[in-house]
Amino acid sequence: MPPPCGTGRPPKGGTAFATRRSAAGVRSLFGTALAELGGIDLLVNNMGGGSGSSVGFHDADDAVWTRAFEINVLSTVRATRAVLPSRIERRGAIVNVSSISALMPDAFP
Repeated sequence: MPPPCGTGRPPKGGTAFATRRSAAGVRSLFGTALAELGGIDLLVNNMGGGSGSSVGFHDADDAVWTRAFEINVLSTVRATRAVLPSRIERRGAIVNVSSISALMPDAFP
């Protein structure tokens, strides 16, 4: 069985990491990854979520939209920005994954 993300190498090589959405958490994670690995060839941004309250578009206030933007957009921007110099140097790839949930600010936990 492969180790949990961030604790070691998966069976077929490479290293998997997971991070929180905070700017400091992203900087710390990718700073460590770059130091330990010497570069990053692939970044998969697979982030999303909400509180599960399923409020409608009209009922979502600014705080709900701000939280959703922080989770679904800024987390991707921060991770991409952190690896971009290495990705360009190594000619790697960045894959962004999203879902239909992105259309509502607080759709799912």
